[in-house]
Amino acid sequence: MFEFNRVTKTYGENETIKQVNFAIESGAFFVIVGLSGSGKTTLLKMMNRLIESTDGEILFEGTPLHEWDLRELRFNMGYVLQEGSLFPNLTIGENIALIPEMKKWDKEETNAAVCRLLDKVGLPSQEYIDRYPNELSGGERQRIGILRAIITKPKVLLMDEPFSALDPLIRKDLQDLIKQLHEELGITIVFVTHDMREALKLATQICIVNEGSIVQIATPEEILKEPANDFVYRLFESEELV
Repeated sequence: MFEFNRVTKTYGENETIKQVNFAIESGAFFVIVGLSGSGKTTLLKMMNRLIESTDGEILFEGTPLHEWDLRELRFNMGYVLQEGSLFPNLTIGENIALIPEMKKWDKEETNAAVCRLLDKVGLPSQEYIDRYPNELSGGERQRIGILRAIITKPKVLLMDEPFSALDPLIRKDLQDLIKQLHEELGITIVFVTHDMREALKLATQICIVNEGSIVQIATPEEILKEPANDFVYRLFESEELV
């Protein structure tokens, strides 16, 4: 799905990402973890070219990112931020329907898909479709952000610390939801978090980043049993599989 070959990102003399090499397989739940400022979000944003790499090459489905039409590339990728980033002047239904409208979907098809997804995540469409974001809780807004990102069935879902601002109970519910959607849809998910327990719960593979370098990429089980070094051990020493 993705392949990073000697990818570097610099800002002036500061090397944020340091010649990283790794691949993400189709269908993976690939979780990127590390301390604040380690380069996690930079890696994520390079995948949809919100940030351009300084050197090296990133391939998406075998094609270098710079050879993709940018609009087409981003249509293949859903994107969920920490706060959901809903448009406050649009209803919930209108927010979810944004990408289908850009793709010229039939209005009836779009409305049916919006209603189906709302019902699926426990937000009855008859009750929620005409509401506005300011009428929803933080957890409900984040559910809408996820639905907006997946309604057109993108090949990849990029998620940048999407649950970090939520309280523990809502966060657990959304973790369960995204894990369920991953299993049902088979979508590739790249997920950034600083929460090691969240990474262990969700990931099929965990990518540990430290000071712009990849320290270890492995399954949750492998990381707990065989951490690559003391840094990885300290990150996960008090954790266990959820």
